[in-house]
Amino acid sequence: MAHNVPFKFSRTSVQNGDDYISLEDAPAGPSRLPDLQRRGVKRKASAVHEEDTRQRLRLQDRATPWMESVHAKQDETAIDILNAEVDAFHKFILPTDEEHSVRLMVVECIRRSITRKWTSAQVLAFGSQETQSYFPNGDIDLVVQYPGVSIDHKDQVVSFLTEISHLLQKARVSRRIILIGRARVPILKFKTDLGHYAVDISVNQTNGIRAITVVNRFLWHMPAVRPLVMVIKAFLLQRGLNEPFSGGFGSYTVICMVVSFLQMHPKVRRREIDPKRNLGVLLLDFLELYGRLFNYSEVGISVRNGGSYFLREQRGWAGQDFRTGSRMQISVEDPVDANNDIAKSSSATKVRDAFAAAFESLSTSVIVRSQALDARRNHTSVTIGSSDNKHASLLGSVVGFPQDVSAD
Repeated sequence: MAHNVPFKFSRTSVQNGDDYISLEDAPAGPSRLPDLQRRGVKRKASAVHEEDTRQRLRLQDRATPWMESVHAKQDETAIDILNAEVDAFHKFILPTDEEHSVRLMVVECIRRSITRKWTSAQVLAFGSQETQSYFPNGDIDLVVQYPGVSIDHKDQVVSFLTEISHLLQKARVSRRIILIGRARVPILKFKTDLGHYAVDISVNQTNGIRAITVVNRFLWHMPAVRPLVMVIKAFLLQRGLNEPFSGGFGSYTVICMVVSFLQMHPKVRRREIDPKRNLGVLLLDFLELYGRLFNYSEVGISVRNGGSYFLREQRGWAGQDFRTGSRMQISVEDPVDANNDIAKSSSATKVRDAFAAAFESLSTSVIVRSQALDARRNHTSVTIGSSDNKHASLLGSVVGFPQDVSAD
């Protein structure tokens, strides 16, 4: 979908809070299906074409179990169906009460083991565990707050984590615990014997805890955030782009990108559309913005005070990619610490290409379905291949599950 995009990036565009920042000198039309059709089927770069082909090969054998709860109506459009699919995907992937209870039990076992020895310690969960935006096999992130250890003395942190490791093994929480002591933030990594959950434990790190309040506030006041985040997280996970070290984006970065996208979306800002009823349209807009339009090299994202863009260079966050274009990055201001770029270790190149390819693929699926529905209503025939299945998933063109996953 097109936006009110400046034809060419300028510093004034950011300072004046214009809707979106363009990647290229290309005009943008109004946000409607004909414009989507005009641009959605054209391959603009070989990288996008190759990524699109890889995505199709990866997904052709994937299941779309969320479709069991999507019931198309006689007069529905392809966009209506996509809107319903994103909502159905979100409801399908959300943890059940039983699943969450087991994870809470695991956290409580770890908490009791630690606080039994260090009574003044607190064991707190953060990240997707506390926002309940995790997948069934998602990590559990914990931080031990203990006044007897200073994060300014790394040797103290490592020694304390070593004691915790011995304690948890003795309590049979996990048989094998790995201490990563040389990292900037030392952590313990292990899988629990109960439930086989991957757990990371750090010491006296406060940003993650402070972020929970902010993220949960966004999730509460912006109901469209969670469904879009879950789809984007699944999309990145299935392509191995869900961690900064693999050239991807972490969950916190994704959440802030989605929040910023909704804050800066012109129709959402003017309250012309209800985001919760237009999830499919917004997913397409998100993929287009961050796959084709956003100026990663010069522009950063802030979700504070209603959302804004800023110049990376003015923050001192413009790195090598700004000067040479050798490595594309994204800058995302930490909502709880304006001096922290939460995406500073991320590379945007692979993710941008994946988003661009997904926009092409999903747009094409919507166009093909629209043609099929029109032909069916007009009792005419149209040659559009296997996508002419009225029960086939549109969202399945970019995300899916292994065949053995069911909706039961």
